[in-house]
Amino acid sequence: MSWTTVETGDPIPPFVQKASTSSGALSFDMTGGRRTLLLFFPSSTDPAINDVLQQLSRYADVLNRKDCLFLGVTLDAADAEHLKTRSGLKSVCFLYDSDRTCHDAFGIAKNAPPGWIELDPMMHVLNTHLHSPGLEQLLFPALLQKATASQRDRPVPVLMLDHVLEPAFCETLIQYHLSHNPQPSPILTSDAAGHPIRTIAPSFKRRLDTPLRDRQIVTDLQNRIIRRVVPEIFRAFRFQATQMDRMLVSSYDATDSGFFDAHRDNTVPSSAHRQFAVSLNLNEGYDGGELIFPEFGQQTFKAPAGGAIVFSCALLHAVQPVTAGRRYACLPFVY
Repeated sequence: MSWTTVETGDPIPPFVQKASTSSGALSFDMTGGRRTLLLFFPSSTDPAINDVLQQLSRYADVLNRKDCLFLGVTLDAADAEHLKTRSGLKSVCFLYDSDRTCHDAFGIAKNAPPGWIELDPMMHVLNTHLHSPGLEQLLFPALLQKATASQRDRPVPVLMLDHVLEPAFCETLIQYHLSHNPQPSPILTSDAAGHPIRTIAPSFKRRLDTPLRDRQIVTDLQNRIIRRVVPEIFRAFRFQATQMDRMLVSSYDATDSGFFDAHRDNTVPSSAHRQFAVSLNLNEGYDGGELIFPEFGQQTFKAPAGGAIVFSCALLHAVQPVTAGRRYACLPFVY
């Protein structure tokens, strides 16, 4: 019997597992958009695995890049402490998989020998390998070569809509934001037990938010979305939106290179109901701030003032840094 049931082309379902990250957990679906190489092993005390771990410092040019990623996946609960003591592995992310969440997601049989799985940017299986001595000397350079090669952009399933909001209404939203004490925007994550956590993380997101609390403005905004966006979502995606969530006006400022790193909008239980993001652009006169969908390539999207970019909340996306001026946006979800 094969050591894994996954085959080339299979997608890997989302999961969360304890990890050596600062939060103590890794949401695996957040790792998309890059080439990923995983090593599955029973314990770091396995002599063959110890040999690989000792060699990892040779591949720092692979381990510290945004376009490729290495993950070590151990079944040994004791590795959560053992691996912390190894100074040469500080830049390596390990998953502590004693409950087999990750192994099961990848279809790896119990008592299977160590092995490697490579994923493409869409998080589909590209290659599987049983481990053999020295195999990492082939896999790491190959991973880097693929990550740095010219990439083919794939069509991105987004809607680009013009004239959703009139200039005067855009200005109303901007002035509301400026006059109602905008605050740093938190990120919504979960801990190792799956509980939601809101934290300010300037290394991941720099944005100011103002919740819309004026009932008339909220009603006027909802009416425009119902008339000009909801029918287009149904036409393109055959989904009938009936609810809205998070009526918010935000800004990304060049003074602190405002940006939002790659994320999905429905990955924790409190946001799982969200179906489509509606990114309404409110102004011109700024540089940067484009949307990008890294699983599909490097194509960027920027709506005109009053226009909207609409996309599934399940798509990995990021906001590029604003390099000049200030971008204002209204960012509701529909479901």
